[in-house]
Amino acid sequence: MKITRCATAVVEANYDYTYVRIHADNGVYGTGECFFAAGLTAALREMFHLLIGRDPREVDRLARLLWRQGSGAGAVAGYLYNAVSGIEAALWDLLGKSTGLPVYQFLGGKVRDQVRVNSSATKRTTARGQFDASTGDPFPDESEFAGRISA
Repeated sequence: MKITRCATAVVEANYDYTYVRIHADNGVYGTGECFFAAGLTAALREMFHLLIGRDPREVDRLARLLWRQGSGAGAVAGYLYNAVSGIEAALWDLLGKSTGLPVYQFLGGKVRDQVRVNSSATKRTTARGQFDASTGDPFPDESEFAGRISA
């Protein structure tokens, strides 16, 4: 399995929610959310070329590669980690989908039977129109991403 394409989507709400989607050659994709930082989408686009053609199952190896390549002096904080956090979440999501297992199986097993959640970004406006958090997909039409970053 190889990474073929990466994309970003930004949902404008109380702050910009930045999402990453990573596609593999088997048709599976993973989605992750980055923690907020100014200039995040530009930073992500600069990192995406490092992922194309790589095996998405090597989550830790790829995250460490991005940290090393993005922080010339080996920095351990800042927008770099915000960007890598979304990429790493997308890789875990892709791995779970491709194996048919929940991601918690790869992270040490299930800890709880239930988790309370709060949706703070329901039906917000994006640059491309309305986003409804109840659908769970900030990428309603990926055709505009086709070819942006691909193998």
